[in-house]
Parts: sequence; structure tokens; C-alpha cells
Amino acid sequence: MQDDWKVSRGSRHCFECSLEFDGEQTFFSALREEGSGFVRIDYCPPCWEQAEAEKFFGFWKTRRQEGGRPPRMDIEVVLDLFDKLKGTDRADRVEMRFVLALYLARRKALKLMGVKRDGGREELQFKRPRCDELIPVQNPHMDEGLISAATERLKELFQAEL
Repeated sequence: MQDDWKVSRGSRHCFECSLEFDGEQTFFSALREEGSGFVRIDYCPPCWEQAEAEKFFGFWKTRRQEGGRPPRMDIEVVLDLFDKLKGTDRADRVEMRFVLALYLARRKALKLMGVKRDGGREELQFKRPRCDELIPVQNPHMDEGLISAATERLKELFQAEL
């Protein structure tokens, strides 16, 4: 596994105005590509209204919970990130898409239909419920330890339960 895909953790402050997020306050998180990784930038709602959402790789509305379990990621946000990683040849992005596919299958947003092998290349074939289109996901042949490490990185990115 490539260990070069990095994500920054969310902050406890708004990127623009430095407002501290407390309690169960709602805020927006956005991903910006930087170098070989993603930078997570958090905004309070008023500053998010001024941000240019189209400049980001992806974004979502979230809240910070004090104590207890972190909130589950919104499936639509995960599907959007999964879709945006389609067609990439970069090993780090292939791995991220693979782990997202496993998560989405666990949450029943994707269903594994089979495996397609072509020489040394292997693709998992998924489909969305009530949709006939097959979605190929390249298998980067990650072992359980590497999948767990990648999942932990995504948890940090989203600050959510995956």
C-alpha cells in the first residue's frame, strides 16, 4: 500500500473567522486537494455561505459531538467522494476508492456482484440498489492491516464512525 495519501484532521475552529466549534454545533467540512493528499477545512455556517464550494473536491455538513460515539457519515457524502475517485490511476486514490467501496457495501449502498479478472488485474463489480449499471472497483490487493490503517485515516478525515 502506498503510505502517501494523507488527510488532515478537522479543526475545532472555523478556517475563516476562527470561531470555536463547541457542543453539538453544526458546521461544514470541505476537502481540498493539496500535493498528494487532501486538506480538510472546516467552516461555520455564515463563512460557508461565502466559500466557493466548487473549488473543493467534496464537502459535507457535520457536527462535533461531545463524548459518546461520533456520528455516522452521510452515505450520500461517501458516495459522492467514491464517485469522484472513479477513473484514477494513482495508487493512493485506488486504495481510498477500494476502502470506500467496502464501507458502502457494508452499509448496503453498494452490492458486490462478482469479480472480474484480466491477467494480473482484478476488479470487484458492484452495483447500487435498484440500478443495473455495474461499477468496477480496482482491487489494490491490500491485506487486513492495510485496510484497517486506511479506514482509520478515513475516520480521522471525516471524524465519523466508518
